[in-house]
Amino acid sequence: MNGTGYSLAEKKQNMKTRIMFREQVSGYFFMSPFFIMMILFVICTFVYGFIVSCKDAQGISPGQFVGLENYRTLVHDGQFWQSIYVTFKFMFVCIITQLPAGLILAVWLQSIPYKRIRGVLQAAFFVPFLMNTVVAALLFRTLFDSDTGMINWAMGALHLPNHIEWLYDKSYSFILLVLVAFWQGIGFQAVYFYSYLQTIDPSLYEAARIDGATGRQMFFRITIPLMRPAVTFMAVTSAIGSLLVFDLVYMLFQYGINENVATVLIYIYGKAFHGDFNVGLAAAAGWVAFFIILGVSLLQIRFLGLGREKDN
Repeated sequence: MNGTGYSLAEKKQNMKTRIMFREQVSGYFFMSPFFIMMILFVICTFVYGFIVSCKDAQGISPGQFVGLENYRTLVHDGQFWQSIYVTFKFMFVCIITQLPAGLILAVWLQSIPYKRIRGVLQAAFFVPFLMNTVVAALLFRTLFDSDTGMINWAMGALHLPNHIEWLYDKSYSFILLVLVAFWQGIGFQAVYFYSYLQTIDPSLYEAARIDGATGRQMFFRITIPLMRPAVTFMAVTSAIGSLLVFDLVYMLFQYGINENVATVLIYIYGKAFHGDFNVGLAAAAGWVAFFIILGVSLLQIRFLGLGREKDN
């Protein structure tokens, strides 16, 4: 105890507390640009979007407050529900085609004994994913053009029907959309699954072989259960990406968009920037789409089990 009434230990404790406080303040100071940007460009955007959804805003006109009238309009809008149906159908088809194909492709890559060949194949599969979606859409638009496209030309050379309107015929437009999405997304899933396969202990497969397990049994009883976190992650991200598809549809079909490929974002874009420029209705549709995406993601995480203790 000194003359001031504080012991040396208390002084050290007070100094340590002040240092910790300064470090915390410094940390929040360096993090403040992120929080400011998030508030300005995320939170404020969400709040303003909800305000607009409650107005009859058209074009640059702010409009008058109409409450939930735009949401009631959506309930009775058949075009909106058709876009929801197309979006969910696209999501479902993408998941059931890309996930199994990506996993099988990853297992096949792992079975190749030569590392250089595996590396070349991984790069080749990954290139379409790195390609800009607009470029990929224009590429396939050129290939499937009914007059000058190579697909119809090749079909004619094989004496097959070669006057198919791939981009405008409702019977083929959705198939073409799924095909382009599959071509661009399968490589990323295969490489991701292949990377996750490297974390599985090889001794598990060796023990299974000693017990007489076949390749199919090891795939379904070892690979699939241990790959569940990776499959869940890819299912959630694929679902979100499919629900948010816009540029692929818009650039692939451009002015030939029909109800078979008009997703919910295409609907929102059309309401906001075409026709009567109903920005309020488009904002309401955007909020509905947000909650749909959130609900689908939470349901997938809940039922597929991402984050359970036994997965950690």
